[in-house]
This record gives sequence, C-alpha cells and structure tokens, in this order.
Amino acid sequence: MSEKNPKKEAPEIGGKEVVDALVAEMASGSKEEVKTNFTEEGVAEQLGIDVEAVRKLRASVLIAGTDFVREDGVVRITPSGIQKLLGIRDEKNNGGKITLIVEKSSVLNPNIVLAKIPGVTGLVRLEVRSNEKFKRHMAVPNCVKKREGVYTYQGPEPRYAGRI
Repeated sequence: MSEKNPKKEAPEIGGKEVVDALVAEMASGSKEEVKTNFTEEGVAEQLGIDVEAVRKLRASVLIAGTDFVREDGVVRITPSGIQKLLGIRDEKNNGGKITLIVEKSSVLNPNIVLAKIPGVTGLVRLEVRSNEKFKRHMAVPNCVKKREGVYTYQGPEPRYAGRI
C-alpha cells in the first residue's frame, strides 16, 4: 500500500535550513501540513523558541500581511516573517552582534554607510568612523543595534578597501 503523506525528514530544529524546508513543503506538501507548520506553535517548535516569545515578537516586530496572516482565527507566519524571527534569534545568540552587508556609502556624511540585513528587505544606517574603505557588498561583522534602523560597527577600521 502506498501512503498519501509519507513522513519527510524534519530539518534540524533551529537550523538555517528551516525556511527553505518550510517553503519547499509549502510548494509540494499537502495543505494540512503547511497550515500546521506555519502556525505560531509550529514555527516556535521548528526554531526552538518559546511560543509566547514568538507571539510577543509578532506583535512588536512582524508586519501584518507581509510577515503574518490571520486565517480562520489562526495566525500563520509567512517565510519572510520566519526569516525575520531567525535574524532576531541569531542576533540574541551572538550577544546582539550581527553581520550587515554594505550597499553604499553616504556622500554627505562620512560616518554613515547604508547596509542591509541578510534576508530582510530595506536598508539600515551603519555608523562607522570613516566610510572610505567600506565598499559595496562587503560583509561587516560585529554590528550592534543602537536604535530602530541604526546600527554601530564595533571593530577595527578596514586596513584595505573592501576587507576587514
């Protein structure tokens, strides 16, 4: 006899491949599996986070419509919302330090670099000592959040253009 829904090997709890596995399952899996995996409880279990923490983060960080959707009284988190939750979890695990990707340097202010958080759309400001040696697509580790949309680089100034 053939089974309708064969058991798929679950990704490692809290691993980076969680989003890819959930998106692949969304494309190929049955609708019932997708509905349970994208609920707050399913996402909390996959990411290894408490359900209450996911609810608080949803209320304060995630955007309705793009990061989560309410269907039939159940909250379902979208892949972009899962990526944001992964970024927040990784930021807390690294002592608040994350890696940003440089997009462009500010011409008007020599202490500002515009950067993006991997996996999240939109740009944030990164405060540095001098933006001369920060080049496009350069990965900048040890960035700490100062306030909403503003990060500070805590590390040595690059010795060469584009390399830390």
